[in-house]
Amino acid sequence: MKLSTYAKKIGLSYKTVWAWWRRGFLNGQQFPTGTIVIDDADPIKARRPEPRGFACKKARDRKQRSK
Repeated sequence: MKLSTYAKKIGLSYKTVWAWWRRGFLNGQQFPTGTIVIDDADPIKARRPEPRGFACKKARDRKQRSK
């Protein structure tokens, strides 16, 4: 399925899904015309990036150490 269709199916913006594609989180192929087709038709199977909680954890650790 096309990248734009995939984005609509999982309820995210095209830009977010395109960034996932660029970073290698989605399986698929890009044709010479530029069209990106995602292999995983089931969005549950896509390997989504982990939330970035490092900065929050680091700030929380600093607050605890300063007490």
